Amino acid sequence: MIAVAIVFNLIDDNYKTDERQEQQQYQQAIDTRSDLQSDQTILDRTTYQEISSRDLEVILKDIRASSGQRIVLYGSISQFDSATGPGRFLASVGTSSLGVGNFESAHMVGDPATLKPFVKGDDVKMYVVVDGEFSYTSAADIKFTVPQFQVGIIELAE
Repeated sequence: MIAVAIVFNLIDDNYKTDERQEQQQYQQAIDTRSDLQSDQTILDRTTYQEISSRDLEVILKDIRASSGQRIVLYGSISQFDSATGPGRFLASVGTSSLGVGNFESAHMVGDPATLKPFVKGDDVKMYVVVDGEFSYTSAADIKFTVPQFQVGIIELAE
């Protein structure tokens, strides 16, 4: 019985540690978002670069080295609900405006007012700033680490 209690306590401690790390990462993303909002060029489409799928792979290979780079991504919103909150969502993203090969899972952070019209299932074009990576634990208790992007501009894909 004592062994079961110890295992349960270890699991509970790991859960609390993961939850704290997720909160810290999210707070860092909010801080970055605040910094970006003071930059008026965040809403200037000409400051973002269309990239190839290979260019995206190079960015993802060492995402921290690419932090701050402005790129255009296309994707489909896969989760945007009370669990993610109004200022962030998960999406399958890539560089194809046709949606072909846009399978990279990503954590997207943006201004809640800007993101308000969008819902799960929307296909979107996003002008984003590379912002490192984000780790989270799924409802099935599986830990994932995905690239994180700050959304400067988002619109429904044509």
